[in-house]
Amino acid sequence: MYSPYAAIDEYQTAPKGCRVIQANILQRHGARYPTSGASKAIVTALTKLSSVKEYTDSSLEFLRSHTYALGTDVMVPFGASQSLASGREHYERYKYLLSQEQLPFVRASSVERVVHTASNWTTGFSLASHHIYNPTLSVILYKDANTTLADSMCPNAGDAGAQKGAWVLKYASSIAARLNKHAPGANLTATDVYNLMNMCPFESVFYNRLSPFCNLFTQAEFEQLEYYGDLDKYYHTGYGQALGPVQGVGYINELIARLTGKPVNDNTQTNLLAAESDSAGSETQLDHLPPRPVLWAHDH
Repeated sequence: MYSPYAAIDEYQTAPKGCRVIQANILQRHGARYPTSGASKAIVTALTKLSSVKEYTDSSLEFLRSHTYALGTDVMVPFGASQSLASGREHYERYKYLLSQEQLPFVRASSVERVVHTASNWTTGFSLASHHIYNPTLSVILYKDANTTLADSMCPNAGDAGAQKGAWVLKYASSIAARLNKHAPGANLTATDVYNLMNMCPFESVFYNRLSPFCNLFTQAEFEQLEYYGDLDKYYHTGYGQALGPVQGVGYINELIARLTGKPVNDNTQTNLLAAESDSAGSETQLDHLPPRPVLWAHDH
């Protein structure tokens, strides 16, 4: 669920007779450490498992010398390299659209890992062009502001807590029983198992090698963890939540305006003026949205 981005197939150029004339890019930040809340939950589970005096499964022996070394919230070095590579890739893919008057317009949420991702992207883009084209991070939007990059615009939308909780009990209870059998006295719960499983991707992207936690679970069990993420998206921001998809309507209306070259037509709660405001408070007219936007956010 927290595994780094990987392309599912090679990029395909536009089919014969078609030509790309505009690119709108919306990306999440690069690979990161756990959030502060997730980190606390992971440490709680680890403390239970590592306090066991004797393991009856050799796959758990690494815990005797294991040290939890993950930070919180910010990008890991691998995440920085991801965004640098993304900037290079997009320059090579769309360089025929560029001129000094038509550089990418880059906007980001104010969360530190998102800002650093955007800055690394512009660096990668510039390096790939041999510093001929040097886009900058034009706008940083406060993460809780009313903008098209906000992910909490609809307080009545609800969440997926009930569905996720039910699924954790269903898939992780048997895993907890297995681990408790091999780690007598650990008393792990289904929720502890969920947090321990996330150590696999978090440690792997931090150390840039496969974490030993990955070997504690089967492929089928990781697929069950993946389904947890599916439930989160479907019942929080997807069609399983009556007001879920509407959280992105401001961005969609902005995108339509860019694609059609027309003023933004939006009657939602989204403040589109704020969407184009910079830290000094200057605003871009809604009928002159910057072309070729590169937008960076989180939890979208």
